[in-house]
Amino acid sequence: MLKKVSSEADDRSGRTSRTSLAVLIVGMHRSGTSALGGVLNLLGVPAPEQQVTTDHHNLRGYFEPQRIVDFHEALFARLGSPSNDPLPLDYGWVASPVGRAAAEELADLLTDEFGAEPMRLFKDPRMCRLLPVWTQALEIGQRQAVAILPARHPLEVAGSLAAKAGLSRPYSLFMWLQHIVYGERFSRGMARSFTFYDDLMGDWRTLVAKMERELGLAWPRDLMRAAPEIDAFLTGELRHHSAETPLDDRDPLQRLCQQAWDALKRLRDDPDDAEAMATLDRLGEALTEGVGLFGPLVVSYQRDVERLHGAHDELRVRDRIIADLNGMIHERDELILARDAEVLRLLEADRALATVRDRLTQRDQELRWAREGVLVRDRQIRDLDDLVKSVEHERRRWENAAAEATLARWAAETDQREAQARLHGFETSTTWKATHGLRRVMERAPLLRTLLRRSAKLAWWIATGKLIRKLAERDAVQPTALDAAPETVDAPAVEAEAPRAPALREAPPPHIAFLSGEPDTPGHKYRVIRIAEAARALGFTTSITRLDQAHAELDRFGAADLIYIWRAAWDEVNVAPVIERAAAGGVPVIFDIDDLIFDPSLVETDVIDGVRSQNHDPEAIKDYFSRLQRTLIASDFGCSPTPALSQLMQRWSMTHEKVAFRIPNGFDEAGMVRSRLAARARRAEEHDGFVRIGYAAGSRTHQADFAQVAPAVARILREHPEARLVAFTGQWGPTLDVSEYAEFDGLADQIEWRQFVPIENLPDEIARFDINLAPLETGNVFCEAKSELKYFEAALVDTPTIASPTEPYRIAIRDGVTGFLALTGDDWYAALKRLVTQPDLRKTVARAALLDSIVRYGPERRTELLGSILDQTLQRGRVGARAFALDIARDLDVPARTPQIPAHEVLFEHDRLGPARVTVVIPLYNYANHVVEALESVRGQTMREVDLIVVDDGSTDASVEVALAWMRQHVLSFNRVLLLRNLANSGLALTRNVGFACADTPFVLPLDADNRLLPEALDRLLKRLRETTAALA
Repeated sequence: MLKKVSSEADDRSGRTSRTSLAVLIVGMHRSGTSALGGVLNLLGVPAPEQQVTTDHHNLRGYFEPQRIVDFHEALFARLGSPSNDPLPLDYGWVASPVGRAAAEELADLLTDEFGAEPMRLFKDPRMCRLLPVWTQALEIGQRQAVAILPARHPLEVAGSLAAKAGLSRPYSLFMWLQHIVYGERFSRGMARSFTFYDDLMGDWRTLVAKMERELGLAWPRDLMRAAPEIDAFLTGELRHHSAETPLDDRDPLQRLCQQAWDALKRLRDDPDDAEAMATLDRLGEALTEGVGLFGPLVVSYQRDVERLHGAHDELRVRDRIIADLNGMIHERDELILARDAEVLRLLEADRALATVRDRLTQRDQELRWAREGVLVRDRQIRDLDDLVKSVEHERRRWENAAAEATLARWAAETDQREAQARLHGFETSTTWKATHGLRRVMERAPLLRTLLRRSAKLAWWIATGKLIRKLAERDAVQPTALDAAPETVDAPAVEAEAPRAPALREAPPPHIAFLSGEPDTPGHKYRVIRIAEAARALGFTTSITRLDQAHAELDRFGAADLIYIWRAAWDEVNVAPVIERAAAGGVPVIFDIDDLIFDPSLVETDVIDGVRSQNHDPEAIKDYFSRLQRTLIASDFGCSPTPALSQLMQRWSMTHEKVAFRIPNGFDEAGMVRSRLAARARRAEEHDGFVRIGYAAGSRTHQADFAQVAPAVARILREHPEARLVAFTGQWGPTLDVSEYAEFDGLADQIEWRQFVPIENLPDEIARFDINLAPLETGNVFCEAKSELKYFEAALVDTPTIASPTEPYRIAIRDGVTGFLALTGDDWYAALKRLVTQPDLRKTVARAALLDSIVRYGPERRTELLGSILDQTLQRGRVGARAFALDIARDLDVPARTPQIPAHEVLFEHDRLGPARVTVVIPLYNYANHVVEALESVRGQTMREVDLIVVDDGSTDASVEVALAWMRQHVLSFNRVLLLRNLANSGLALTRNVGFACADTPFVLPLDADNRLLPEALDRLLKRLRETTAALA
């Protein structure tokens, strides 16, 4: 805290070996001493703990120790001089018993004030006149002291004292001169710095550096961190009075003040200016002489002024009393008049009351009539609304019918033209002319004509391979009287449609019964709810039962086609009966688990650090693992989210011939919509300049995991003041115990703590991250089985991830493309450094991760995988074998490369930040004359919430201007509108890629700029997709 500046400073202080330092502010009242005390306190100089309370004269604090102020006042009382006495003290008392006792008392007070602090700030204007006592007290306590002497123009001080305390100008100037002269004289044995109030308010940074240099101090707090608070503290409100006129040289007292002010200016530049100190010594002698001559007169004048002010106050009080009495008399008169008027008013009111009653009766009648009219009008409005809805429905129906009729007409016209062309070619052919005679004969012989026609049809069926099917269709048609009737000559041949066979009663859909061992944890959503949703998409019915309710739902499990158990540890009340029912009914059982918690031999602190960090009982954990193991053994199949976990399940239970499947954790449609909304909301916020590195740990079981990255994160925080580590805390305290990592000492200000939130709100928190961390202990078998869900959850909100290279993350992340893998501390630091310093790289990697995650972790992928598993567990035979082969092929698939997205810019964007299901993407290139029709067809959709993206591919006509004008006009018709432009012409396919990449909805419809949509197109297409497991419609 103390530093050696120069030998000169050492000689002034005299005690460089002392370890406690008193920073003394020695200045006159109203000279900016409080403002200076506030600045020093913000620079880290500890202020007194018990301070004088603030008042309306100084709302920001006096920074004066209350006990020291009380001591000063008591000492002045013993000396017979008030603290604001302009008459100088006789300093012979300092060496008297009174002075020595005062110094001892002050030394004890300083010991209490310092406490354990090596530095303490002391400020009280009374100190200027009592500084010799302070010198003795500091010597007694073997303490070092430096002095800061703030000064302010004497007329400004006098004006401020006049406004605050009603002191006359001569009185105030005597006080100012005495404080300046004696404060300077008695501080000469200390290292000191002279400051002016104008310097403090004008350029405090230069002043602070000057004080630091002259006093030989290093401020405890970093100037850059303190600067914003000091700027906010030093405002114009602190200056309550300014001098409007200079000192009058004709006034002897003001002439002395001017000489003292000039000497202070020289001392401000050089605290050791001997000439300036000599000047102040002469002024002290002149002050003593002047006070001896004029001091009593000034004091007497001040007392007369105070008595005059008191008399004025008494007169004002008496005037207020007289005014109050006159007011009371006036109020009494007014009351009498009001009482008389009230009597008259009551008489008038009685007469008017009857009239009012008559009017009220008439008004009630009119109101009843009006209500009846309103009811009639409401009925008419409802009828009109129904009529409007009916007309609108008919209009849409007719528009659709007209559109369909137009399409049919176009098709019919095309068929007609083709038929006419074929007919013309046939009639002009040699065959047609050659068979003219035969046709004449057939016209006269109908039976022959029928025979030849049927023979020709039979020959055509044989030639085209349709004979067997046509005969089967003919056999299925019941003969009617019409079939037996003779053909007319000109009737065209029409094939009869086969009637439908009677519908058979459909069998009920297969049922999957889910048993959840931990229904109140986030894993329940990943491993039960979302897998059940996939089963329903495949046509299954599902039910979900809590573990503690299984014994009451045994009939449901016995009637199921498949039982799916997640994290249910064996017990005799719930799990055992379910397994028994399954075995009795031949119902296959799948056991799902998402952590390596079925092998009790792993319950060691060097493998599972959570046992240590959470203070778990190892024996209880082993028992829990053993019971999960027993459920796994009793099941027919296993399932998990990671390859390592599935392999361990299968390897561990090889003697039980167990097959273990894999369904990665993933998101659902609602989660994607919520995540994309969170990402858009984050983009819409004004950026605060911080780079947030987030670690979303769910519990304090990941201390060893975070140790992999702690040194790199701490190093980044020290190198980048704008960087922040974001961690979470909840009901049971922080999920990350930072105190275990010595690297974070001194970095508390750069750690941002967020409240733990439910899984539904997690996207809002991860969207605040600029970088997402997923550290795990590589090589630890427990960590190697952990899911990669942190990767795709961050990708959905446009946040790139750095992860440890465990097997799941090696499969999920393409290093440097969709994220970063970091094995060593240097790897973590290098990846963090790149992402912290390159915002564009963060965006590029996050976009690649988003596109990758949508394909690999979405509901469609999960439905495909579950369908394959169900084929293998329920179908067996050929179907199961094909599904098994398909799974093997999937595992061998190389991840698809990231789609090519051309560089582009945003020309216009408006986002209401609401959810939508469909984005319409319109690629645009030189379609200025057609694009409005396409846009209007999107605006006319019956679907309420739609996102619209238009991507211009470098049009050379007015396409962009037309689209932009239309979008600005109809911006409120959509949930989100976005106009983009490729930086270079890229072609139709890549232009669509830009729109797809910028869409934030589960479904996208590409629409060419010269095409139109029917009004119900989006609703009907989406409805059809919802009815099937298809991804395209």
